[in-house]
Amino acid sequence: VRVLCVPAVLNLWLADRLPSFRRQHPTVDLEISTSGKRANFDLAIVDEFVYKAGPALTLLIPLVLTPVCAPSLLEGPMPLLSPADLVNHHLIHECETMRWKRWLEQEGVLDTTPKSSTTLDDCTLIMREAINGAGIALADTMMAQDLLQQGKLVAPFSARHTYPAGIYLHQRRSIGNKPGTGLFQDWLLSEV
Repeated sequence: VRVLCVPAVLNLWLADRLPSFRRQHPTVDLEISTSGKRANFDLAIVDEFVYKAGPALTLLIPLVLTPVCAPSLLEGPMPLLSPADLVNHHLIHECETMRWKRWLEQEGVLDTTPKSSTTLDDCTLIMREAINGAGIALADTMMAQDLLQQGKLVAPFSARHTYPAGIYLHQRRSIGNKPGTGLFQDWLLSEV
């Protein structure tokens, strides 16, 4: 089964779950690529905005965001007692820079201008920056799930907000019944 996968999803979520698939289906060969070329695949795991999603796409993971940071930041000189305190910290975000502003506004924060910020174009780098204590990241809860469970990151607030984007599964119609494709697709849907 040829699977195209967004690098961040592979690195932060899928890779740690693949041994489970191999245990359940030891005879299914997987070929996983992060090349970004959507020409040669059976299944693709892609990030899309809702308005771009079409009938060939199945929503796997909705985009739900919450602030995350290294545990050491909670004990620092600038406490995080409410969402308004976030603007006193260095904020880390993806290229979609309006997400922090929107999240803060949804929490009733009037001044949404941070002290400083960093923009990165890769979710994996954003998580690494947060783990290293460089600032507070606005993280996709599913991508941060394992790091939160491991204690490498903490979510200082319980608020989570859904955005019009997500991770989708795209199955090539011409492939449909290739052996193993359905098994991987069913397994993937059961994991989310």
